[in-house]
Amino acid sequence: MYITKNEYPFREHISCFENRKYVFIIAVNNKIKTMITFKFNKQKSIEAVLYLISKSGRNSYDLYKIVKMIFEADKYHLNRYMRPVTGDHFVSMKNGIVPSKIYDLCKNEDPKAPFFKKSPRLVRANRLADGDYLSDSDKEALDWAFEQLDPLTFGQICEKNHAENPAWGRNYIEDSSKRIPFDQLIDDPELIKELKDISHRMVI
Repeated sequence: MYITKNEYPFREHISCFENRKYVFIIAVNNKIKTMITFKFNKQKSIEAVLYLISKSGRNSYDLYKIVKMIFEADKYHLNRYMRPVTGDHFVSMKNGIVPSKIYDLCKNEDPKAPFFKKSPRLVRANRLADGDYLSDSDKEALDWAFEQLDPLTFGQICEKNHAENPAWGRNYIEDSSKRIPFDQLIDDPELIKELKDISHRMVI
């Protein structure tokens, strides 16, 4: 891509050809290269949502609780097993941290989909989860998240999400959905360092 020399913030980290006032970037700068990123697993994410709905004992469940449980399960699994359950990325919104792509999936209104938004706050499942897509540790994380949040109200979950996750406040901008760096969700500095090198190659 082409940008002006002054627009690029990490000029010392790139290799480039110069053409008048423009720079043609041919190598990724070190800071971008070492970001923690995971490959989103859509099918596994669908099964994770269906798994949570089935745990409620009903065929419909609260959309807000689902997305917050996915976040808690991913964070739990990431810190204990070095990878998230779904591979989704998280954004900071008014009512807390949300898994971006799974939130979009839950807002789908197609009644033929594995699950769909039945009403503003309810997601309805059309089938049970296929457990073959979820490992034992995935289910452990989802079970833990369900137990933590299922008994709570909307307000209690929102307050808990804000209070326990400083990354929310660091990244929240009113009327926006700013992406949260994974390293702000990981407790162990050594794990952060290792994941910066290998996360983009991991299979979720």
